[in-house]
Order: sequence, then C-alpha cells, then structure tokens
Amino acid sequence: MRFNHVASIFVVFAAIQLLAQDRSVQGPNAEPGIGDLDEAVSIKLFAASEEDLNRVVSLCEQSLRKGLNESNTQFAKQLASSTLFQHAEAMCRMLLSDDAPRDPRAVVLVQRALPKLEKAVQFNDRFGAAHYLIARLYALPGGDEEKANDALTKAILFAGDDGQLLSKALVLRGDKETDSEKKLADYSRAIQVDPTNHTAYRHRGMHFLEAGEHEKAVSDFEKMIEDGGDNLTAHQALVEVYTNLKQYDKALQHLDKAIETNSDASMNYTLRSRIHVLQGKIPEAVGDLDRAIR
Repeated sequence: MRFNHVASIFVVFAAIQLLAQDRSVQGPNAEPGIGDLDEAVSIKLFAASEEDLNRVVSLCEQSLRKGLNESNTQFAKQLASSTLFQHAEAMCRMLLSDDAPRDPRAVVLVQRALPKLEKAVQFNDRFGAAHYLIARLYALPGGDEEKANDALTKAILFAGDDGQLLSKALVLRGDKETDSEKKLADYSRAIQVDPTNHTAYRHRGMHFLEAGEHEKAVSDFEKMIEDGGDNLTAHQALVEVYTNLKQYDKALQHLDKAIETNSDASMNYTLRSRIHVLQGKIPEAVGDLDRAIR
C-alpha cells in the first residue's frame, strides 16, 4: 500500500512551527499531551506503513486525553482525521477505480476502511472528502443506501471551494437519483463546477443517449475525446448513438478508433458484429463474434 507524502510534509512542517511557537509562549509544561502530539507529528512525516499511520492516530488520541490548548486540540483532531482518511483512501483506491476489476477482497476492504472514515468524521464532521468516500463505500452492492445518502449530502455541503470534490459528489448523487430532471441537473452542475470531470460528461452523455437525445449525447462524448478523456468509452458510446441513427459509416469510424485504443476489448467486436448484421453482412458479423469470444 502506497501513501502520498507530499501534502503530509507541508502539513507537518507547518505543525512543527506552530507547536514550537505555542511552547515558547506557554512553557514546556503547559500542556500534558504535547509530547504525544510531537511524536505523532514526527511519525507522520516519515510514515511508510499501516502501523505508522495507526500509531499517529493513537498518539493524537492520547494527546487529546492528556490535554492540549485550544489550537493544538484542533490540530490534533485534524492530524488524526487526515491520517485516518489517508489510510482508508489507500485501501480503497483500486477498489473504487472506474475501470478496476471486481476485487475479491472488496468486503474485507470496506469493513476495514469504513470504521477509519467514520472515526475521521468524528474528529472533523466537516471533512467533505471523507464523507464522499463513505458515500462511495456504502453505495457499493450490499451497502447501506440510507447511510450513503446521508454521507453524500454532507460531502456536497462541506465540499467548500473544492470544485473537483463537489463535482464528483454531484455525479454520484445523479447516478443514484431516479428523477430524470434532477439527475440531469446534478450532471450538468458537476460539469459546471469542474469542466475537466470526464466522468460527468460520460454519465450525462449516457443519460442523453437513453433519453433519445442523440445530438446532446454526441456533444458530450465528443467533448471527452476532444479533451483526451476516456476515449474508449466515448468511442463505444458514439458507436451506439450512430447505430441508433442508422449512420453506420460514422459508427464504424468510431469503432476503428476504439479498436486502435484497445484491440483486446471484446465489446468492440460485439458492436461491430451488430452493425454488420444490420447491414446484412452476415459473414463479417460471424467473424467479429468469433473474435469477441476468443
């Protein structure tokens, strides 16, 4: 499991300065828990394992029990919550990736990650990113819909000026929404707050495709290709659009590009086989079906 140290270094460096300032003003014995917090900061700076991260959280909790001044209390809570989040996010990074295969360890990973995230928001209830990750985990098959919705509401509420986080949360809410207008509104707002969110374009494009609004669907998928986003998915979606419009030449052009992107994707050959059937080219259709099932 890999941990991101860059942000941690800046946070910890600032923390060391603040702790030093507090100590110079109040004296070395003013806060019984300051030694534990010092140690937590030092370990976090060079954390390289799960044991290190667990130790950071444990020391923060210990420092809070012993007693800290107001500013260091806030810092200890922030350090504990961010460490718990970092640990949980590392556990779930591959599990929640859009193109990741189903991980057989999924249930175990969720069971390990959720308690850490729930403890993180106990330390800091306004931690939007943690609420979003909680929502993602509870939204998985077999999860808790009510808890997912509650966490998602808090993620959107506490996203603040983090446009990328807000955009991701809006896409997730749109995916869960059953009302067509509200679903579209969430996808569109997600694109507005973060125009680089290709997932939002993809999901809105699929929404337009299912609604029969082909021109709007084409616009969103073409935008993904233009920006260098998920080209394979965009090309395959455009194949569906142009096939529905009976514009088979355009559909085949995008299939050629999809195959260039990933020649091993069986879906490409399944789609092309369907077009050949519609064109009455049965031998070609059979050939592509053979390639799809190899």
